Amino acid sequence: MIEVACRNAKDYGLTGRAEYMQGSGDQLPLPDASVDAVFTAGSLHEWANPSGTFLEMWRVLRPSGILFLSDLRRDMLLPLKWFLLLSCRPKAIRPGLLTSLGASYTPGELRNLVAGSGLESWLVSSNPLGFTVTGRR
Repeated sequence: MIEVACRNAKDYGLTGRAEYMQGSGDQLPLPDASVDAVFTAGSLHEWANPSGTFLEMWRVLRPSGILFLSDLRRDMLLPLKWFLLLSCRPKAIRPGLLTSLGASYTPGELRNLVAGSGLESWLVSSNPLGFTVTGRR
């Protein structure tokens, strides 16, 4: 994924604007208060330790740093699920989408997860396809 991210940055003329590294969400290889922003999309349902990952994100954010997280929601309406499924190209990724949907959270579950993590000043918003979590340190 790091190779893909570097290639995408080059293709979009963004080389040098981001740094990529491998690590675990609940043990980020970064010093305290060292980043301006944390962004993650479509991965929350894969985290082994969501509460620990939220706390790590908080730990590495500088004062006034921002977090943006988004993911699909498990309880989306059936017509939307079908639309997503039929829109998948190539068809070979459809089973992965179904697995991701099955593992994803509902907005209520996510609110409980964020509330139980000890974080403050975070907003969970939902839409028909998914949700976002935003916050500022």
